[in-house]
Amino acid sequence: MTLPTPVWTIPRWHMDGRMLDCSCPSPQLPHSKYAFTILGPSTRAMSTNPAVHATLMTPLSTGQCADPNEPNAELAAILAKHQEVTVEPGQIIRFSWGQPDSPVHSEPDSSSSMRVFISILLGREAELRDMCDFRGQEYGVWYNN
Repeated sequence: MTLPTPVWTIPRWHMDGRMLDCSCPSPQLPHSKYAFTILGPSTRAMSTNPAVHATLMTPLSTGQCADPNEPNAELAAILAKHQEVTVEPGQIIRFSWGQPDSPVHSEPDSSSSMRVFISILLGREAELRDMCDFRGQEYGVWYNN
């Protein structure tokens, strides 16, 4: 559960990168996670569009591409010209990760409400431990932001 926070009043538009080192028989195939919101505002997502993906890879006025880990007002203004899709509370979204056409999305503005967001990532225990290590988190620990 996330308590109300002003952090996402400006979107953090990004695509999900590598989640884990896959040990499946076809690691070159797209991999996915599934997510949904059961309380509060839903994830924001852009309609699939090559121009949106290109915008993420284009340097901004700073000469650098937007940091995918930080909200960015300039990127948000550029992407506001493109269509967002409506994601209803409880609607399950499938996100491919680590692909050049993975969905462009952001946390919603949750400055005035709590949010319960569930993300499901399938993998073997070793893969999930790897994901936690990659993100500097401890495997099996509940995080309440």
